[in-house]
Amino acid sequence: MTSPTDEPILDPSDYNPLVKSIACGNVVCSIFENRGQRNGYATLYYTVKATRGYRDANGNWVYTNSFYKSHLPQLIHVYQKALEFLEDADSESPF
Repeated sequence: MTSPTDEPILDPSDYNPLVKSIACGNVVCSIFENRGQRNGYATLYYTVKATRGYRDANGNWVYTNSFYKSHLPQLIHVYQKALEFLEDADSESPF
């Protein structure tokens, strides 16, 4: 159970460290930890972002959040692994 805190609550956009990255091919799912406040209580929650890396014509790495149909199996895999990780994290979280 959470309790109100006298500590200043950080803006979630200022505090979102990377907790875990899960890769499958060139598709990566990144899990970020966020802290905020809800109804006067400190909260912990996670956000998930998927990206795909590829090299442009100059050989530089470019990252996008756009995927082709052929990437769907990789997306399903990384999102399933992210869900498993977050379900485990929720069972251990004091929040």
